[in-house]
Amino acid sequence: MAMAVRKAQLALQHAFGSPEYLELLIADAIQTRTTIEDPMLGILSTLSLVAKNISEPQMLWSKGSILRVTKEILEGVSAIIREMTSTKNVEAVVD
Repeated sequence: MAMAVRKAQLALQHAFGSPEYLELLIADAIQTRTTIEDPMLGILSTLSLVAKNISEPQMLWSKGSILRVTKEILEGVSAIIREMTSTKNVEAVVD
């Protein structure tokens, strides 16, 4: 499940633009524990932390909880990407 969340995070990074650049920003924000004012970075860093927490052997998550959280994340990311791609397609037609 952690891998599914990580792939969702990567999908968003590619949709937002430069995955390598965003990866550095996310790592820095998590490491310094700074408040992220950019909603995009907030979402991406949250996904990163969830993936990390799910894969931690010390975390005692039930299988149902992991499945529920992963499902919600995948649905949310899918909705964001769907919205982004539909907006881009409309803008491309208008231009």
